[in-house]
This record gives sequence, structure tokens and C-alpha cells, in this order.
Amino acid sequence: MGSLFGALLFEAGHNVGLVAARQVYVDAVKRNQGIVLEENNDRRVVPCPLSLNAMDFADSDLCLVFVKSTSTAKVAEEAARCLNKNGYVLTLQNGMGNADILSQYIDPGRVLAGYTSHAALLLEPGVVRHTGMGATALGPWAGTQMQPAENIARVFSQAGIATEPLSDARAAVWDKLFINIGINAIGALLGIKNGQVGSHPDSCRLAILAMEEARTIALSLGVRVREDLYGHFLNVCQLTAENYCSMWQDMQLKRPTEVDFIHGAVSRLGAEHNISTPVNDVLAALVRTAQYYNLQGDNL
Repeated sequence: MGSLFGALLFEAGHNVGLVAARQVYVDAVKRNQGIVLEENNDRRVVPCPLSLNAMDFADSDLCLVFVKSTSTAKVAEEAARCLNKNGYVLTLQNGMGNADILSQYIDPGRVLAGYTSHAALLLEPGVVRHTGMGATALGPWAGTQMQPAENIARVFSQAGIATEPLSDARAAVWDKLFINIGINAIGALLGIKNGQVGSHPDSCRLAILAMEEARTIALSLGVRVREDLYGHFLNVCQLTAENYCSMWQDMQLKRPTEVDFIHGAVSRLGAEHNISTPVNDVLAALVRTAQYYNLQGDNL
């Protein structure tokens, strides 16, 4: 997702730098002379600057965080150092808690959060396929200053990422969480695409049951939940029908998943507020078990 957004913003004429986590990614991009982006039956190379060192892009106006939720704390301090004195950090990550983690390192008034329904598949290091388009929305995590969110939304929209500025960022984060809850564990455990999750009656019913648990928690916390929640879920499944969810991709790459920030977060919040979450409890347990044996590999 970072490569996708970075490439689109770079093509729109913005000064963009990508920070990679692995040398193999840097080597691949250097070999290909840029990010290879597949989109709408088109394959092109976008020569977006890339580095392992975040400080190569210091004095930035915006730091867009797309790392896995398990790595948010690790990169938060780097993000803080990269920003100029008037800069902002934006998270469009999966799961719950990322904006709060960033706010421990960066003035909460300079933290923005939201969601995107765009989808991307990493074919190999440095090669990304744009597998789905949808809404993107963002807003201030703390305070009511809307100008930064409006400016970023305008920049994203001009780059082909249609974006809406929102005054209620928490509702936006929950919006994304609901979709993750409906798709991720089911898609990862069954090895099926987003469109398949939303089209089979049993997987769809299971997704809605898991989302309903989260909806009950959100309403108890005073979160504004969209009335068309389940219709929105089915629409996202259709818009990203050919995408394999990020949790499935993590499993394929033998990386830790974000289950503790998605289904696990629902279980924790349910326990804190005395709300039963049996479906998310089971989904989280299944993913953790599959993840354990997947990561152990030949060490068992």
C-alpha cells in the first residue's frame, strides 16, 4: 500500500520518498529502476526515491504510515524525526490502536487517521498490483482543526486517490476495522479473495456475525456507525474482489499477522466492556494457531 500510494503521488508531481524495511526491497527497486506498478492492464515503472533510512527524507510535510500494526511503535519515533515543525503524520493502517501509538511520539494534534478501500497485492519485492479501488477518508485524531485534512484530501484526490476529509476520524478508523473484521481472518484461513468472502453465503454470514460483535462494542463506546454497514462491507468486497487480504499475504510471506490489532482488539474491548465476542475470539484463536505453525516451519 505504501508503494501504491507513493507511486501515485509521485506521478502526480509530488516530492515523495519511500522508506523500506528490507534491503531486498531496495535492491529490487534499484534493479528495476523504480517501483513496478501494475494497474488497469498497464505495467509501468515509477522512479520514486527509496531508502532504508527515514532521515533521508527529513523535513517532510507529511509522513504516511502504512507499516503493519505490529511495527507502528518501531517506526513512530522515526516518523516524528522526519517531520518538519509544521508536519503531520497520517495512518491509514489496518486495525485499532495505531493513531494512539503514534500520539505517544508525536503531538496528537499533528496526528491524522482514516481508512482507504484501495487494495494492492505485492507480487514480488518492488512489484505491486493495484487490485481494487474505493473510498479513502481521513481526519484529525485530536482537536477540530480540519485544514490539514482538507489539504491532504485535495492532494490525494488530484493524484487519483479520491479522498474525503472527515471531522470524526475515530468513526473512520472503526469503518476500516469493520471491513478488516469481515474479510481478514476468513480470507487468510481459507485462502480466498475478498470477492469470494462476500459472495459465499456461509463466509458472508460468518463475516457479518463478527462485524455485529464489533458494532455492539462501537455503539457502546459512542462511536458513530454507518447505517449501511453490511451493504458497505459487501460493496468493498466487490470493489476489491480480486484482492487477497493483507492477512493472507502475511501468511504467505511467513510474517506475523495483524490479528491482535483486528479480531484480537475486538476480543479485548469486549472483555473490558463485558460484551461477548465469541466469533472474533474463535477467529483470532484460529489465526494465531495457523500463524504459529506457519512461522515455526521446519523448526517444529
